Amino acid sequence: MKRDLDEALIQALREDGRATYQELATRLGVQRALVSARVRALIDSGEVRIVAAADPAFVGDRALAHASITGHGDLRELTERLCARSEIPLVSATSGPMDIVAEIRASDQMALRETVRWIRGLAGVDTVRINVYTDVCARHLLFALHRDGERG
Repeated sequence: MKRDLDEALIQALREDGRATYQELATRLGVQRALVSARVRALIDSGEVRIVAAADPAFVGDRALAHASITGHGDLRELTERLCARSEIPLVSATSGPMDIVAEIRASDQMALRETVRWIRGLAGVDTVRINVYTDVCARHLLFALHRDGERG
């Protein structure tokens, strides 16, 4: 029962992260106090983080790209170096033909090129394929869900 409610709360927050506890309670057919307690417990446990995510253009990121990277050897250090860069908010290891994918956000095309040049020069990188976003049609923003409390 508790897990079902938690999953329903998470889904409702994905759909409207600004919903009030009362709105969530009404939607889920439970008491407001229960919603408040469960959301607090999820946040306190580190299983859920509710984060604000701004449109990249609003914060000055006007050049966006997806990088697909292949490499050799132990890729953990490469992944950590990518994760450490503020202009690379998302890094994922993959099971497909590419070893790592990353999202790059930059203030302009020149800054984007510099970041790509930096990635290509990293030890362990074999190939980097870049897809520059020309138009962002959907703005479904990241809802961070972590068991370990790390950034999302």
